[in-house]
Amino acid sequence: MTTTHLSNFATARPALALALYRALRSVWSARRDARGADCATMHDLASNQILSIAKPLGTFVECLQGCVWITIDADRRDIVLAAGQTFTADRDDRSLIQALAFSRVRLSLARPAS
Repeated sequence: MTTTHLSNFATARPALALALYRALRSVWSARRDARGADCATMHDLASNQILSIAKPLGTFVECLQGCVWITIDADRRDIVLAAGQTFTADRDDRSLIQALAFSRVRLSLARPAS
């Protein structure tokens, strides 16, 4: 049985090694953020651009500019946020956020302190 070291793998397949590194870094970063830091992300969305969130339960969505439409799988509600409005996801089904015009949204794990 032959053992392949990561350094040999990176030399033989640099593109694949870089993709693997980026994927692992993303997972490690998400785990670190989930341990307690309130990780907020900003998203600029062009008109009709869609942002998908796989497991949004507890995600705080704040529309900073423009107007967005939020739809949640298996939920009959339509949520529309204009600039200055907020929504906290109360379900863990996939959610889509679509910009109705150029919009800027902030997503965070918990409501920011006022």
